Amino acid sequence: MPARHRRPAGIGFSALVLPCALGRDAGRPWWTWASFALAAAALTGFTLTIRRRPDPLIHPSVLRDETARWGVLLVFVFNAGVPSFTYLLFLHLQSALGYPALSAALMSAPFAAAAVLGSRAAPALSRLLGPAVLTAAALVLAGTALALAPLVRTGPGRRAALPVLAAGGAAFGHAMVYEATVFVLTALIALRLRRTGPGPEQSRSRLP
Repeated sequence: MPARHRRPAGIGFSALVLPCALGRDAGRPWWTWASFALAAAALTGFTLTIRRRPDPLIHPSVLRDETARWGVLLVFVFNAGVPSFTYLLFLHLQSALGYPALSAALMSAPFAAAAVLGSRAAPALSRLLGPAVLTAAALVLAGTALALAPLVRTGPGRRAALPVLAAGGAAFGHAMVYEATVFVLTALIALRLRRTGPGPEQSRSRLP
C-alpha cells in the first residue's frame, strides 16, 4: 500500500495515542477530546475505504480463511496486553513513584534483556517440549503482572521485582517468536489467496 494511502491510519493512531499519553497530566483539556474525535474520524474513514483500494493493507479475502482469522485475533489480544503492561509500568514508576525516565528504564532493563534471551531459546524449547511452552509463557506473563502490583509499592519490593521482570521478559521473548510466526503464516495465506482465489479486480475482469 502506498504511503499516501496509509497516512490516515498513521494520523488516526497518533491522534489516539497523544491524549492517552499526555491528557491526564494536562488535566484533560479540550484538545484531548478533539484529538479523540480526529482519531475516530480518521480510522473510520480508513476502514471504510480500504475495500475500494486496489492494494489494501489487509485484503478482505484474507479474513475468509479461518486460520488467518484466529491468527489476527491472537496477535491482537497479545499486543493489547503486553505493550499496555509495559506502558503502565513506566507510567506508574514515573508518575506515582517519581522515578526519572532513566531510572524507570533501568528498572525495566531485566525485562528487555531477558526478552532477547527468551526469543533465542524459543525454537529449542519448542522442539523439546512442544506447544506447552507457549502456555507456560502466557502463564508466566500473567503471573508477572499480578506479582508486580504489590511489589512496586515499596523499595525492597521493587528490588525483588527485578527477577520477576526478568522472568516475564523471557516469557515475552518466547511469545514474540510465535507472534512473528503468525504474521508470516498470515502473509503466506494472503499470498496463496491472491494467486489462487479471485480478488475483486480478477472477479470484475472475468465478467463478460
